[in-house]
Formats: sequence, structure tokens, C-alpha cells
Amino acid sequence: MKNTRRHIVIGLIIVVVIAALSCAPTSPPPQPATSSPAQPATAIGTAPQFSSPEDVKWAKIVEAAKKEGKVNAYDYFMVGDIGVAVSRAFEARYGIKLEMVPARGAETLERLKTERRIGAIVADMLGGSSPNTINMKREGLTEKVSDILPVFREKDVWAVDPLALDPDGHVIGYNSSNINGYINTKLVKMEDAPKSLQDYLKPQWKGKIVASDPTISNSTYITFVPLLNRGIIDMAYIKALGEQNLILDVSPLGTFQKLARGDAYLTPPVSDSTTGPIAVTGAPVQAISLAHGTEAYMSAIAAVKGAPHPNAALVYLNWRMSPEGQAVYGQSAGAGSVRKDVPDFRPPSLTAPAKDVIVVTAKDMDDAAKMFSDKVFVPLLKK
Repeated sequence: MKNTRRHIVIGLIIVVVIAALSCAPTSPPPQPATSSPAQPATAIGTAPQFSSPEDVKWAKIVEAAKKEGKVNAYDYFMVGDIGVAVSRAFEARYGIKLEMVPARGAETLERLKTERRIGAIVADMLGGSSPNTINMKREGLTEKVSDILPVFREKDVWAVDPLALDPDGHVIGYNSSNINGYINTKLVKMEDAPKSLQDYLKPQWKGKIVASDPTISNSTYITFVPLLNRGIIDMAYIKALGEQNLILDVSPLGTFQKLARGDAYLTPPVSDSTTGPIAVTGAPVQAISLAHGTEAYMSAIAAVKGAPHPNAALVYLNWRMSPEGQAVYGQSAGAGSVRKDVPDFRPPSLTAPAKDVIVVTAKDMDDAAKMFSDKVFVPLLKK
């Protein structure tokens, strides 16, 4: 009887609990978590990238250049395969056509002066020897570009300062031609070759040195005047060299041809830009290093003042000084670059280890031009 009552009580308690639970308020179902609007992702450890004012300005120049769509280049060195290679590479990069008009420096100067006089400038940029390009700056035919081109914001990339020709930033040196001595390797052993300028005065070389005629070519002046200006030689040296009964030719190219044929044993320092056409044929010639150092002579480019396509000219000049532009020109022309990060495409026979580089400046060339007009190096003509 007791057990029956106990079971009844327990059952009543269970019923009451269940009823109470069924009457209790229920909690709302869990809601999905909400999220704030998505934010741009930034890689861990990096800061957001923003363009500098200079980058924004340059981007606008490039955009305007593409709309102009063309660059007219008066460039003495852009002949044959060189001009084709450079034009194709530049157009592939920017979609801007490059029209080449090869002409000698004096011809280009007169043409530009005529265009300015009649108010119909055609050229956007010009290129050629640095003396002629500097003369065009003096005529007021060029624009300052060094403070606009991004390439000049790069640090520690120049093997030779491209603004050494013109610190004002109009005329830019775009390639480096070394001025070396040369020997005919069939006639002179490397161990016997001159090691210094003084070695050219040794009796064994009398009548065996070939050089450009100083009354016809300014090549000899461009070589020796920078050395005179820096006190490395004096006029007594020029006189003593003349006592060596030099073999003379009317041009640097002719000088090198005589050396290659074996008509002479060696040359005094001469620019490798002239020797290239002979060296690539496998002629028995080799550059030699001399104790005073290595002179570096640059050809130059510049933007034309009042050009019809000024933005395209700036883009082209910047590209020519970039690693790509320097490599395209260097490879097609077999030339050396003013940049450290571009290979040297000169034939091995043209190169000698560069040391204590002496950059030929505008002042050196001015002095060379004056001395050439005054025929100062006539002592070299002595027989």
C-alpha cells in the first residue's frame, strides 16, 4: 500500500514539472552573426602603396604621349639595323611610332635652325656626337629634361654620369665609348705592349704608331686635350710623340684599318666607337689598358624645344636611358652602356679593363675644338 502511494506522488510531481516547463518562455533561436562591410585586404607586414606626385605626373605624360602617337627623331647614329631594332622595341613597349631621320650633326643643326625660323618645327628629339648636340643646346634648340625623367630618380645605376656633358640637364650622354690604345696582335705581344703613355716614346715604336692627322681630324684632340686639362700630359709630350714619326691617316677609321692590315703596330688612345666595324670582322687587334686610366667619351641625345610631340619625346628619352632601351641599343650597335645593370655588348677585342675613368666633358670638347681650329698639335706631323 505504501509503495502504491509513493508511485502516485512521484507521478504527480513529474506531471507538475512538465507542465511548468511547457509554460516557461522560450529563448529566441540563435541568429547568424552579422559582419561589417568587407575591407580591402592588405598583406601582413606591408603598408598600403600610394603613388608619389612625380609618378602621377609621369603617368599623365605617358598617357599624353600615347595620344600623340609619334616621335620624330633626328639621330645620326640610328641607321640601318640599329634604327630598326630601336624603333621596333620602343613601339612594342608603348605603341608609339618612332620615325628616324639620320643626318650629320652640322646638317641637323642647320635644319633645326631653319625649322625654328619658319615656325614649323618637325623634330621631337635629336641624337649624335656630343659636341654637335651641345652646340644645338647653345643655339637654344633643346629643353631641360633631367628633372622630369623618372630614370634620373634611380640611385647608383650609372657607370658613367650621363649628365657629365651638361649639368644643366639638356644634353644626355647615352652610351660610353672607351678611349684605349690598340695593338696589332700579330705584330705586338701583349706583354710587350705599352703600359703607359710614356711607353709610346720608346725607340722601338718609332715609325710604327698610326694616328689621325691633327690638321684634318679632331679625334686626336678629343683624346689628348682631356689629359692636358688634367695635367696627365703636357705639350712637351705631344712634341715628343711627334718625334716618333707617326703614320697618319685622315680619320680614326682609316687609322684602325691601317692597324688591322699590319701597316702599323699600334695606336695611341682612340675611341672604340670608331674601331667597332673593323673589330667585329675578327681583325688581329686588341685594346690595351694604360696607367693614366680610361677616358670615357659619350654620344648624346636631347629633347627639341617647341617639338610637335613633346610628351612622346620625353617617354622616348626616358626609355632610351632605361635598362631595356640601353640594352636594345647596345646589342644592335655593339656599344657600351652608361648603366651598371646593362651588359657590355662591345666585341672583346675593343675592351680593356676600365680603371680611374676620366669622363670627357663639354669643356674638354670646347677646348679640343679650339685647339683643332688653331692646329695646336702640328708637332705630331714631324717626320
